[in-house]
Amino acid sequence: MKQDDEVREAVAKELIRQALEGFQNTVPASVLEDIQTLLELDLLCTEEGGQLLRTVMADPVVQQSGEVAREPIERKKAANDP
Repeated sequence: MKQDDEVREAVAKELIRQALEGFQNTVPASVLEDIQTLLELDLLCTEEGGQLLRTVMADPVVQQSGEVAREPIERKKAANDP
């Protein structure tokens, strides 16, 4: 499994955990597991779920693309910077 897929899966599981945490004492465990499975499939296997995951995930930082390394960006000082 690619690292991006592992991150997406971890984010999906955390979102689902947060969404269902108040239902442990009100919904039978087997039903809760079914809901968790359906939500996970929806987040990981549908276009809409993928869009939702992308909105809550951190933006990727590319350090290197192919053979071109990313140079650190130096901030230019403005005339009024100390």
